[in-house]
Amino acid sequence: MKRPKTHFESYEEACAYQKLNPEDLIPVMSEKAPEWLKNFLEASGKLAVICEGMRDGRKPKPGELMYYPVFFKDSENGNAGFGLAGTYCDVWNSNTNVGERLSLFTREDAHHFGKQFLDLHKATKII
Repeated sequence: MKRPKTHFESYEEACAYQKLNPEDLIPVMSEKAPEWLKNFLEASGKLAVICEGMRDGRKPKPGELMYYPVFFKDSENGNAGFGLAGTYCDVWNSNTNVGERLSLFTREDAHHFGKQFLDLHKATKII
């Protein structure tokens, strides 16, 4: 089975793939709402639409291994970057069964999702 193109270059491309009108999805907020809140909610909505398109509408099964972008800041050099991390220890192992809404099925998808849409991720994670 051939995998559909799901590495989108833009929010609009992800909407077109899912036959959604991007203008219909922008949340309408009161003019009194602070700008940071408007930006946060718009970026969160866009990331959700992009991620759903990248999963091609497929929902993860319970216990299925999923990937999501992990961001880190190099405080020593003042650089920010992107990374995917995993930790394994000889003495103990830690697992979680908590879901992540913006998770993807492959490491490559998670890397693309984090790197291509870095500005949207920043809008939802950096104060």
